[in-house]
Amino acid sequence: MLLHRLEQALSEPLPSLPAEEQAELDTMPNLSDEALWTLAREQTPMVVQERMQFLMDRNSLGTISDQEYDELEELVERGNRRMLRKGQAAVLSKNR
Repeated sequence: MLLHRLEQALSEPLPSLPAEEQAELDTMPNLSDEALWTLAREQTPMVVQERMQFLMDRNSLGTISDQEYDELEELVERGNRRMLRKGQAAVLSKNR
């Protein structure tokens, strides 16, 4: 039963990305090795990490404002896009 559930989960198509993000990923195979490694090693700036932690703490405590929550959502979304780029760059670098 477990194997069947895994097969089902893995056979479903992945959700599509917004066109802008897909276009960015589609151009990555044309980048140089150095550019790919730069993307793969990209880090979130410390000031952004600290701000995100502050907002997450306020969210956990239930003291976050609507404006701060919107900011937190945007920071999380930017982080997700960064991780996607980093992963794609790492895969492309590895396969070269």
